[in-house]
Amino acid sequence: MRLELASNDLVTFDGRGRYRITRIERGRALITSLTNGRALIVPVSRLAQVAAVPTT
Repeated sequence: MRLELASNDLVTFDGRGRYRITRIERGRALITSLTNGRALIVPVSRLAQVAAVPTT
């Protein structure tokens, strides 16, 4: 299954944490942690999209 990811999408990395995609380039993504603000460069294949949660 192929994911369609874009900047600002929420993802998990290796099934852990919550990250926001900052940039995608050449099969890699720059992601920023929502909890501590740290940035990582990781292979897109290791990301999983987080379902949007509706707010009321």
